[in-house]
Amino acid sequence: MQSPNGVPYKGFVDAFKRVYHEEGAGKLFAGVQPRVLWISIGGALFLGMYEQIKSVFARDQEELSLL
Repeated sequence: MQSPNGVPYKGFVDAFKRVYHEEGAGKLFAGVQPRVLWISIGGALFLGMYEQIKSVFARDQEELSLL
């Protein structure tokens, strides 16, 4: 992999340092905000559905134990 000026990166740390110094922290972490938002929405949906399904199964178990 190469930097925009054509000089190859020497590794992860070199790439991290060069992007930070040449383009700034904003470019380095540009994709973090959308990813965190996407993961948060997915987590909220998962937790909400989990609680709903859990309550349905608990109700079914309670009904079965009454029989």
